[in-house]
Amino acid sequence: ALNLLAGALRSQGRNAEALEANVHALTLLERTRDPDDEDLAGCIQNVASLMSNLGLYGEAVEKWELALERKRMALGADHPD
Repeated sequence: ALNLLAGALRSQGRNAEALEANVHALTLLERTRDPDDEDLAGCIQNVASLMSNLGLYGEAVEKWELALERKRMALGADHPD
């Protein structure tokens, strides 16, 4: 539900609020999911994208790298996603 809220906020151009919702969702997922969970990786990607939209490029790159690592854990290194 938090990811959906974040998506709605993002579509309204409310990126800072969307980031806050996604970070909260990420915190919950990190506590309840395995590190190789694909949904967790997707949430990390959402956080990274919002950070980039807000000009937080260094932090965004770090999150994208983490998301890539988690996607590889979940899907394998040869998966195109």
